[in-house]
Amino acid sequence: MNHPVSEKKYKFESSINTTFFIFIFLIYIIHLPILHFRNLKDVIKFQSESKVCEEVDVLTSFAANSHANDHLVVKLHPLDPNFKRWGRRIAKHSRHLHVESRVHFIDGGKLDEMIRLSAGVVVVNSTSGIQALQLDCPTKTLGDAIYNIPGLTHQNTLDSFWQSPCKAEPELVNAFIQ
Repeated sequence: MNHPVSEKKYKFESSINTTFFIFIFLIYIIHLPILHFRNLKDVIKFQSESKVCEEVDVLTSFAANSHANDHLVVKLHPLDPNFKRWGRRIAKHSRHLHVESRVHFIDGGKLDEMIRLSAGVVVVNSTSGIQALQLDCPTKTLGDAIYNIPGLTHQNTLDSFWQSPCKAEPELVNAFIQ
């Protein structure tokens, strides 16, 4: 059975003619500095798929709240070695939620291009969120990101993000970056 979600590295197609969101999938964070988190408990909180799913189930939220024609591109973070074969796990969960034709797992690709074309970006706590803000793309953070402040990121629920993602105020983005 050929699924849109798989373990293969996909070349991102800029000719996508539908609305899509990006979820930057950073689970294997032990390679990153702990300084981005308030304490070790926050690091442990997002170190496993089960913990992320307990805290915020992005796929379930997307399935229940996005428009029927929207797609979700789940992008593996470049520092995640993919030992847990996330593509298969995401495919299984997507099938369970009946959104397998609208969820796409990729490992690689040009993030700037993807962000420019997307309707919004969901991150846990990643510099990709700052990149999205700089590219004027609505951003929803799930973790304790330093840039998760009113006027920069979507402050309402993840469920509401799929329907009406809030863009950042350009003057606040400029002030934050400088």
